[in-house]
Amino acid sequence: MPATPKERNTRSNSNAQNITLQDIKTLIENCKTEILIAVNNKVDKLSETIGSLVKCVEGLKERQEQLEQKCRKLEDRCNHEMTKKAISDHENVRDTYEELEKRFDRRRNIIIRGVDERGGGTPQERQRWDTREMQSIMMEIGFEDCLHGEPQRLGRLNQGKPRPLRVTCSNVGKKLEFLTKSKRLKHSAHFSNVYINPDLTPMQQQESRKLQEELKERRQAGEDVFIHRGRIMRREDFQNFQ
Repeated sequence: MPATPKERNTRSNSNAQNITLQDIKTLIENCKTEILIAVNNKVDKLSETIGSLVKCVEGLKERQEQLEQKCRKLEDRCNHEMTKKAISDHENVRDTYEELEKRFDRRRNIIIRGVDERGGGTPQERQRWDTREMQSIMMEIGFEDCLHGEPQRLGRLNQGKPRPLRVTCSNVGKKLEFLTKSKRLKHSAHFSNVYINPDLTPMQQQESRKLQEELKERRQAGEDVFIHRGRIMRREDFQNFQ
């Protein structure tokens, strides 16, 4: 028996309804699969990114450790250099102070070489001999007796060679006057072999030797130069300066 229009319409609606639900279910499954694939792909990429970040962090940590080691070495080196410099500066200051102290102690002293020395007798007799010799030298150059204390022999007694004499003047001005007038001794019959110089420290002696060497070289080169107050001057410049 043929179906009525109402029945045909009912069956058609039922089939349409069944197909739609199946399509939706299939669509959901397909979407679920696509989403899972997409999520897995994202997770894989994220894992790769995290792995790269981990390697980068590890590299940064290693680099940081290297930099810290270099900084520690640099700090240690700086501290060592600063310590060495501080020690060197301290030693330089100490050496300079000691040198200045020596120069101050010798500022009024004069060293006299070539004065006959009495070999025998008591120390008192030898001291009186040296005092008389000094008085004779001062009379020879016309220098008044402005010595402070007794003259002193330097070094050990040597029968074959007279030891240098150290004398101390009452002040620096008298010392300079003594040195100036001592040039007259080269014309003396008895004291022409006597040489008088300031009492210099070892450093001053070294500086004096260098100055004498430079003076000799410049004179050999034809310069008219001389030493004045611890430095070499040309005679022309000195006359203009005067």
